[in-house]
Amino acid sequence: MEGAPWYVGHDGKRVSNLSSHLYEIVHLPAAFTFWKIKDKANGTPLEFIKWESIGKALSALPRNRQHFVCKHTVGMCGVGKWMLRWKEWTSAQCPRCGMLEDASHVWKCQGKDANIVWEQALGSLQEWLASVQTDPDITSALCNGLKTWRLGQAFLVPPNHHLYCATLQQGDIGWGNLLEGWIAIEWETMQQEFYTYNHSRRTGRKWSVMLLQRIWQISRALWEHRNAILHQQENIVTKVQEFSLNRKIQRMYEDILQLALGPEDAYLHTLTLPVLLQKTWTYKS
Repeated sequence: MEGAPWYVGHDGKRVSNLSSHLYEIVHLPAAFTFWKIKDKANGTPLEFIKWESIGKALSALPRNRQHFVCKHTVGMCGVGKWMLRWKEWTSAQCPRCGMLEDASHVWKCQGKDANIVWEQALGSLQEWLASVQTDPDITSALCNGLKTWRLGQAFLVPPNHHLYCATLQQGDIGWGNLLEGWIAIEWETMQQEFYTYNHSRRTGRKWSVMLLQRIWQISRALWEHRNAILHQQENIVTKVQEFSLNRKIQRMYEDILQLALGPEDAYLHTLTLPVLLQKTWTYKS
């Protein structure tokens, strides 16, 4: 119409809600390209993932939790692999078990009571699923899928099972990726059918959003347990770091003894080496 203001269009259609659609239009193709290059979903079509639920669940989290999810999904976070690359640690070992620690290892680690934390968190998830009237078959499939993935086993559902498509989708996307929020579309569809069959006023859409928030509680619990081991207890990483620090102190001490120190520097060897090596980490570093 003459005199009408300009409007934003996409694929021949008018975009009426810029705040919710423009960002997606601009950034979604670049995001898909990034994940395809990373091959995080093992070649699975990214359209199988319920991105809308992920967005709503993520936006409801505090900012620090959003950063946590994003960093672990990309895989670039404060784990041994990256701490070594950043030259913050002298080794990439997991503080709980001593194996190479990358982002996914945090969820799969079997050391230092991690299994207890996992079972408790998974038990809380099962209780919540029951409280929101989740299809018992979906509850069983989700929990068993996560369990078998963590143990490195295959989770198979008979082809004639009514959840076959959902478990197949999630298996292709990756059960480990589910811990980071990559949920298959089919779960929401199946849960909505269950609600409709039971004449429930609940919706599969809201269920999937809340499910992701509960799943992120599992990954957060494992991360916090890992950090407690790292910062509050003697562990494999601290032993390696302290050994390296003691070697440096020993070499420096021997070098100092070879020097003719003046009175103002005599304090540098007031302590004997054995006494110095018994000092706390804070004192020595």
